[in-house]
Amino acid sequence: MNKGLFAGTWHREFALFCRSQHYSYLLLLKLIWCLLTLLMRMPEDYFSLRSSSLYFSCILNLERLLVDSLSRWHGTLNMQSTLEIFLLFVSCRRVLKKLTAASSKDNINEQPELACKLPEHSFPLSWLPMSLFVVVGFRCAFPEDTSLELQLSRCSLIDHTSNALLIVSRDEFVRAFNSCIFSKKLHRKREELKLSTKESDLWDGTRLMNHHENFITGKNVIHVAKLLEEFLKSSLNNFVGTCVDNKLECLAGFQELSKFSAILACFQGLFWGLASALVDTNAVNCDFRIKLSSSNADLMTEVDSWVHTCVNFIIFCLKAVLLEVDAVLNMPVCDNNVLGSRESSTGGYDCSNNASVEGEMHPGEKKKPSDGNGDTVGCNLKRNPCAVIPKLQVLLTEVQHEKNFLKKNLMLELLRGENVDMGFFLQQLFIACSAVLRLNFHINLNSISWVWVPIVVNISQHLLIEFSSSYEMTNQIAFVWLLGVAKFLEELGGYFSQCDPSLSRDLYVRLVGLHIMAIGKCISLQGKQATLTSQERGVHVKMLASIVESQETSKLVELKARLRISFTSYIRKSSELHLLSAIQAVERALVGVQEGLMTNYEILCGNSDGGEVSADVAAGVDCLYLILEFATGYKRLNMIKRHIQSLVACLFNVILHLQAPSIFCGHIDSIKVCDGPDTGSVLLMCVEVLTKINGKTSFQIEGYHIAQSLRVPALLFQYFLSLQISEVHVRTASGINSNADQKFSAELYSACCRLLCSALKHHKNETQRFIALLEDSVSVLLHSLEVVNTDPVFKRATYAWEVTKAVECASSLRRVYEEVRQEKEVFGQHAFKFLSHYIWVYCGHGPAQRGLNREVDEALKPGISALMDSCSMEDLQLLHTVFEEGPCRRTLAALQHDYKLNFQFQGKV
Repeated sequence: MNKGLFAGTWHREFALFCRSQHYSYLLLLKLIWCLLTLLMRMPEDYFSLRSSSLYFSCILNLERLLVDSLSRWHGTLNMQSTLEIFLLFVSCRRVLKKLTAASSKDNINEQPELACKLPEHSFPLSWLPMSLFVVVGFRCAFPEDTSLELQLSRCSLIDHTSNALLIVSRDEFVRAFNSCIFSKKLHRKREELKLSTKESDLWDGTRLMNHHENFITGKNVIHVAKLLEEFLKSSLNNFVGTCVDNKLECLAGFQELSKFSAILACFQGLFWGLASALVDTNAVNCDFRIKLSSSNADLMTEVDSWVHTCVNFIIFCLKAVLLEVDAVLNMPVCDNNVLGSRESSTGGYDCSNNASVEGEMHPGEKKKPSDGNGDTVGCNLKRNPCAVIPKLQVLLTEVQHEKNFLKKNLMLELLRGENVDMGFFLQQLFIACSAVLRLNFHINLNSISWVWVPIVVNISQHLLIEFSSSYEMTNQIAFVWLLGVAKFLEELGGYFSQCDPSLSRDLYVRLVGLHIMAIGKCISLQGKQATLTSQERGVHVKMLASIVESQETSKLVELKARLRISFTSYIRKSSELHLLSAIQAVERALVGVQEGLMTNYEILCGNSDGGEVSADVAAGVDCLYLILEFATGYKRLNMIKRHIQSLVACLFNVILHLQAPSIFCGHIDSIKVCDGPDTGSVLLMCVEVLTKINGKTSFQIEGYHIAQSLRVPALLFQYFLSLQISEVHVRTASGINSNADQKFSAELYSACCRLLCSALKHHKNETQRFIALLEDSVSVLLHSLEVVNTDPVFKRATYAWEVTKAVECASSLRRVYEEVRQEKEVFGQHAFKFLSHYIWVYCGHGPAQRGLNREVDEALKPGISALMDSCSMEDLQLLHTVFEEGPCRRTLAALQHDYKLNFQFQGKV
């Protein structure tokens, strides 16, 4: 079918439905919504070149119809119809972003063909920002008390548009840069071969063709960037004029913050695309920046002008909106004499500066081979620690003493969710600042004022401190714009590796402490759902539009993940002094003391309900895991090794204080309990970190710490076992459910089994010395599997496992038995002891005297067969003698028969 005819027919049918039959119109919207949902759920591999082009055309036609509907029938459609059209447009933009990403992914390792999938006549790049400006302008048509779903949908629309621009601009810039590199190679080849005049003309024609393709490839991005630049310039000139006339009340433009959020989102999308293209190209051609600056000076001048305009707008908005003193509004928008200005004496793009930053890489770039000491080696160029921003050390020092009079009342309103438009605007403002920082790592930006850096740093500190110290429940919409703050701090963290650590140490320690506070607050808000990065790996948190609580939870998880990523940027390439400061900050958090306050101990034993810890203690556990995971290099690992014994002792101290029966109880509504972190979740994180440390043999953990690790499972699950047997409800605080949390209990059980397996595998000698502790923990874990709820309705035990959870736990315990068999040479002489415990419990002689459920026993069978394989004939004869006549001896005989029949190797293939 002809696409134009299809689009025209669709437009007429759509108009007919909208004018006549309201119910049919809503039915059509639901049908389209289902089709978009289908496209969203399709794997990216299913999008071929032909199908992608068709999908692009259909989605863009649908977007045009929806925008046209909002424009033409704005006065005739009711509120519900307008809302449906808006949400449908958001879904279209989400699908368009996915199609763009899939198209880019198909051609990542070959000559890009995105131009074929996104032809100019069907996909004008300017449509993305222009349609966004039109749609966000209809916000006033919706009621002021819009739901959280609608508010987050507006934010998602801006983010999807920005991401789509990032992908398209990245691919176009990559093609342009590759064309530039190819033309350079042709020119060098021509010079080497010294061709004749006729052949020289042919080579010159080829070079001109490549330069023409280079220009054509990037013209769409340049056109969009110029449109955005002109809009920002005109808006900035109008606002500056009103400020000079002291007519602050005339700043009506800030009442349309949604449009400015959209403009900044589009601008930073282009910046991120350019930075990503520079990373991809420079990873293959280490001298690319010098080539680019010399051959594409015009393009670099354009980029410098775009960034300059965006930075001027950012500076003005910061001063006009967030600073209290009115006098700052009359300050120059861009002062090229301030700290960090790098204007070339010629007024154009300074090509020579790029050569000085050739050896520098951002943490997000692809690393070159290491020299063995954890230091990056690239292109044989020595790092200049101050080349990224002139006087960088002075800048990071001055930030500590910079005092800005912030509008604190506005900050509190943002945390309470009272000014949603301002919150979204600040999110895009912070992300735009981070994009400028990232772009500055790859190309030198001329005539840029860096006076905004101290202001943004201080605003970030104030916002995160208020967020962390608030005793009230933070409004869920605040999680969205706090993502921008975390993104800015992440990019700022990459600059600390470029300067003298002794001059920037104070600010570094302050920002690391700020991350600990914010992560601790997120852990407190998550309740029982708080986990480490390892537990979340491979799990994609999906936001369900129909469930508000899912949106709240997913945004909180996203904020916590962004803060973790930001924290890793401070330690991934940190100097020894900076890493030492980070370790000391984490150690203070684990102990429960604050810097300068030695008497403020934040770990309490509590009463029979269990102990309590502060949010900083929980964050210390989380940040310690990040340090163990991302700090690499010989020198950094040695720094961690010097402090690992005290860090392990801190973890055991937390476990000792928090052990109690109440750890197995869950919150009634975990998202609303924010008085402090959930003790059970903190214990689970401690066990995971101990497993991580035990797995690193280079740390050389002391023997008594291994003994304490072997004792932890029995220490924790002795309470769960006592609750199963006595069925006495735990006396808990308000907001706590007295029933067992099945999901958490199973996760803690599996974590304890992994801890034992780690000790068996990596610390054989120490584990053999303390084999009695291992036997005790395995016995307690086995006894915990006795009580299982098999009846779905009647006679349900309060602290018993469901069958599925019990089988999951049994599978974890089975791996401990298999690990004993794996290390048969060391632990083979003790295998019969574990086997006797199993037979004793199986026959109903355990504490609950119930035996093992059939499904649980089937899950344990492979591990029991592994134990049988580890036992010698003398050990089995000893068990046969000790058990005497009865069910235990018969069970042993049955196990032997099953082992010989199904498990024992008979020498046959």
